[in-house]
Amino acid sequence: MSQRKFPQPIQAPAIELVHPDRIDERATLFPEGVWQHTDVQLTNDQMIALNGTSITLVAAPGASRIVLVHRVFYVSDSAGAAWSESADNMVVEYGGGTDILTIETTGLITTGTVQFRSMMAPEAVLTPEANVVIQLTNPDDAYGAGDAANNFSIRTWYSVVDAVAFS
Repeated sequence: MSQRKFPQPIQAPAIELVHPDRIDERATLFPEGVWQHTDVQLTNDQMIALNGTSITLVAAPGASRIVLVHRVFYVSDSAGAAWSESADNMVVEYGGGTDILTIETTGLITTGTVQFRSMMAPEAVLTPEANVVIQLTNPDDAYGAGDAANNFSIRTWYSVVDAVAFS
């Protein structure tokens, strides 16, 4: 029997932060704009109340700062009993109401099983809002049923940038 040979691990290069006076092609490594993430888990009661009570996914970044959402990953665990909905999608949005992306809930929260999905923010023109939270909401009718053991988890990847002109 022959042994399998695996390649040697690759040594990752060191990350070098570039001083603003020396901006070059490595400028994407600046701490500003680096992807971060948050994890939020909603209970069954929070899911049912989502129509009237938004859930904060990312805190407001501060004056003259903008949160840019890049991707979300979510897991719906409705194995206790499925939630009911009728065209009641979830929306990831800025606190002022600008939609970032829409999560289709049919087949996600209505199956009575564990379901997971991943979405990137759409490549469309979006006017971000400065110094506001990123939140999850249900802008339509409330979800129904469910079970106390159900939960919905969402991981949000984002970066924070200055809301000022480049110079």
